Amino acid sequence: MAMRQPRDLNQPPTERAAAGEVADIHALQSRWTLRQIQCFMALASTLHFGRAAEKMHMTQPAFSRQIMSLEESLEVRLVERDSQTVCLTPAGEAFLEGSGEALTALQNAAMRAKLFDSGFAGCVRVGYTDFAISAALPHIFCAFKQAYPQIVLESAQGATRDLLVDLRERRLDIVFVTGPIVGEGLESRAVASNRLLAVLYDGHPLADKPALLLRDLVDEGFIFGSPGLWKHFLKHIERVFDAAGYQPNVVETAFNSEGLFGLIAGKLGITLYPDCVLNYHRAGLVLRRVEDLDAAIPTVATWRSDDRSKALDHFRTVLGDCLEAAPSA
Repeated sequence: MAMRQPRDLNQPPTERAAAGEVADIHALQSRWTLRQIQCFMALASTLHFGRAAEKMHMTQPAFSRQIMSLEESLEVRLVERDSQTVCLTPAGEAFLEGSGEALTALQNAAMRAKLFDSGFAGCVRVGYTDFAISAALPHIFCAFKQAYPQIVLESAQGATRDLLVDLRERRLDIVFVTGPIVGEGLESRAVASNRLLAVLYDGHPLADKPALLLRDLVDEGFIFGSPGLWKHFLKHIERVFDAAGYQPNVVETAFNSEGLFGLIAGKLGITLYPDCVLNYHRAGLVLRRVEDLDAAIPTVATWRSDDRSKALDHFRTVLGDCLEAAPSA
């Protein structure tokens, strides 16, 4: 069998390329090892074969073989050594810089892989309604980030209908929506229950009363969310007025809570809204209790039963801890 002749490293690179000796990077990568690079970095940091070998918990002859094998694989001399001194060659200096960066990248990659595998890193995609973000959800987000700072929270605000679609189609991992939610492949947990308040505008004839009765609102023009987007909430409203024996006069609809409150502040009508509105500050609104209205709007956390994300498991654990620590209503 013909033996391959070693390259003449003293030959200028252009001549070697002209001779067809282009480095096969894939072959080079298969001939050196991570252990060899670690040995080289230990030697670069000590510039002493004996101390570097001790640092790597190796005998000096075995350590020297690792360095020689690495140089043979790279086909460059990395260190100059004699009986007195050891120093890096210019090629060794260049290789040291790249090796340090590569090892740091590998160590970071290994650490992140372990964090992802254990659920201590990654991403949880959370969807929520206007009601949820106005209630306890910000506190839950804060507690989760304190417990798991490496996990990214990606959030999306929307209507219950749209959030459930995104959950089923795996664009979201967990959603905080208006309940109850019943569906195959879904699990839910109650998060909040908010009583309804009357939301009036400044100067409304009823604004001077500290509390109202539902019959006080019989002649009012109401503003609610659009039926397509707010249907889960409007089912609760329908039951309220069915029990009261009259149907509300709906004069306007809004896309979201911001629009709803804007229309009320503009004196176009009033509404019934969960008491999480107390956390919402907007000029021109007046909030009043409705004494004979016991209906409460549930917010539930919902996720897919088949989701095995460890990051989501951690989020649900924090959610449970927050709910257990919350004062009773």
